Amino acid sequence: MPRIGVQWNLLSAARIPRGIRLSLEARMASLWRSLERFRIAQVLGGKEACRSEAFEMSVDYWTFTYEIDLSEGVAIIQRAIDHARGCIMS
Repeated sequence: MPRIGVQWNLLSAARIPRGIRLSLEARMASLWRSLERFRIAQVLGGKEACRSEAFEMSVDYWTFTYEIDLSEGVAIIQRAIDHARGCIMS
């Protein structure tokens, strides 16, 4: 089964702690497996780009805003918020 890639877009992934990045990527992989069960990616596979609206996912004190490009199999991180420090990265 193909895996979802995670694009950090213009964010510096190095500014996000490794454990948080790994946890987010694991959650994205789980989400992708759920989408695969419904065969969404296969239905859209050869068609034009199909990008989701923005969603949010929280990991510890972080909140990530992302889109999923179903045709490419990639999650695109648009923004990260570190609630513990009050930092927004976008």
